[in-house]
Amino acid sequence: MSTKNARSDEPEGPSDLTRRRYDGRRSGVKPAGGESSLGAGKGHVRAGRRGRYDGPLVAKKSRTPPPPRRVQAPVRREAGSRGAAAMSADERRQRLILYASGASGIIGLAVVLLVFFVFHSSGSSGGQSKALTQQFVGCGGSLHTYPSEGRGHVFSLTAKVHYKTFPPTSGKHYAVPAIFDQYDQPVKEIQLVHNLEHGAIVIQYGKEVSKADVSKISDFYRSDPTALVVAPLPTLGNKIALTAWTHLGTCTRFSESAFKGFRDAYRYHGPEHFPPAALQPGE
Repeated sequence: MSTKNARSDEPEGPSDLTRRRYDGRRSGVKPAGGESSLGAGKGHVRAGRRGRYDGPLVAKKSRTPPPPRRVQAPVRREAGSRGAAAMSADERRQRLILYASGASGIIGLAVVLLVFFVFHSSGSSGGQSKALTQQFVGCGGSLHTYPSEGRGHVFSLTAKVHYKTFPPTSGKHYAVPAIFDQYDQPVKEIQLVHNLEHGAIVIQYGKEVSKADVSKISDFYRSDPTALVVAPLPTLGNKIALTAWTHLGTCTRFSESAFKGFRDAYRYHGPEHFPPAALQPGE
């Protein structure tokens, strides 16, 4: 027997069936054949034992909204990352090669310039020294350069110091230099060496040098007296000696070209540098 809703021809819903079960239990009515006559097929349900509902279940709607879907980050391609790393390594290698090439080029240029200047300066000084040597030979003398014998100080003008050249060109000396001037009496060599250390030129002449040459020496001194000391040295005999730090030139007569060349080449070149203002006469 089919049961219809009062409002439509559709089969009863679960709520109606539940009421029917409840009414059936109360009235003790058991459907025939163990099934309800709700009908077979679509839209029909059957009741099990004791009025249980054995039909299809209706899904219950959840009031809780579903969680948001996880957003998956884009997958990095290993091949691409390795390619980028390889590219960056190649770029670094190329930069290193460029930097090394540039540095080597700069170093090479510096070496070339250094060699050029060394040879140029040595050639110029060598030519100058050769020409100056010829000038001293022309005035009956010679020009020599000697190794330094040191720069130590002694504190007595009577201290015994052995020098390898005469007059001396370097070595131990008195702690106070001689005053820059032209003297008519000998000055102790141990004190004049200190003047040489400051870049001075010392001109000394022997007792056999002619008065004419002594007068020329005086004129030469007065023409440019900065850092010059002139004094007699009787033991030189007929020679005139010009000394600078490690340099010695000798003549038997005055030669303006030789004297000027020596002064211009070696003045102000002592190991202890002083400005010209500190090397004036009377200083």
